[in-house]
Amino acid sequence: MSTSFHPAASPIENQVRLPFHVAWEIVVQGIRIRMGRSVVTLFGVVLGVAFLMSILSAGLIKGAVAGEIELRQRVAAMIGFLLADTGPLPGKTLALHRDSLPDAAEDRFVEALRKQGVSEIVSAAEIPALPGKKGLGALVVIGGSLPPDIWEKISPSLSHRLVAFTRTPSSPPAGASVVQLQREPSAEDLQKQAAARKSDRVRTIWIVTIAILVTMISISNALLMSVTERFREIGTMKCLGALSSFIRRIFFIESALIGFTGSVIGSAFGLIFSLAVYSATFGPGLVFSSISVFWLTVAYLVCTVGGILAAVIAAIYPADFASRMVPATALRTNI
Repeated sequence: MSTSFHPAASPIENQVRLPFHVAWEIVVQGIRIRMGRSVVTLFGVVLGVAFLMSILSAGLIKGAVAGEIELRQRVAAMIGFLLADTGPLPGKTLALHRDSLPDAAEDRFVEALRKQGVSEIVSAAEIPALPGKKGLGALVVIGGSLPPDIWEKISPSLSHRLVAFTRTPSSPPAGASVVQLQREPSAEDLQKQAAARKSDRVRTIWIVTIAILVTMISISNALLMSVTERFREIGTMKCLGALSSFIRRIFFIESALIGFTGSVIGSAFGLIFSLAVYSATFGPGLVFSSISVFWLTVAYLVCTVGGILAAVIAAIYPADFASRMVPATALRTNI
């Protein structure tokens, strides 16, 4: 009777879990090898995050200079109302009467008249001393009251007997064509403004959403291309004992690194772009004295963190696809 010898079964040890620094070294080496693709992916993240940061920072700056924007709109409306009755202003002479101290909009309005090409703005009090002054384009009243004696003296010099009040006239002069330059918006105008603001918000949200999705798709596509290029590398690592979790970690680290770098650069570019545009429009003094550094910092951090999260989320499918790869199949590929 023969006997067989069965050696004692040795226990199967757990697979070695490679430390983080090994995954980091593999990621850095992979980025160096595929530098061109990594730069293109990084550039996509920079553009997407820069666009998002420019939208957020522009909204903050616009809110900070809202008073200046409203002031300019008021002055533009006053000029428009005057042009509707006088026609083009270049070459014309206007008379000016100050009934009260001008506010900021009225001061800007007088400056805007000169920028419109008005040849001369004379004080209404000087008209009686200038008997040869004829053909005045209009009388502009800063305020809402015009003394009768001023009107009697100046009316013969007016071409169309046009009087433009910057405020609601208390007692319009008889026989004059009266124009009120500052008017309260009607209910219809308010509704149109509210609808326009709502439409702008919806459009902004839609554009930002599309930009984020395009950025995520570009990252996901780049990582999928990386998986295709690294079939043999992934298969070799798995044959040497790399866990699926380690493969996933490699791709998450790569996407997070690209997302972090692109988000930091893109947020800076978006912020600089918005500051430059609004500084050119309103002047750097007003912009930098009005903005809140705290909220700009919050917007910068939000865009940076959002870019990193978008990059990591975009890497979920490529990382899962790579981790589920069968080593034998990966090693047999010709790619």
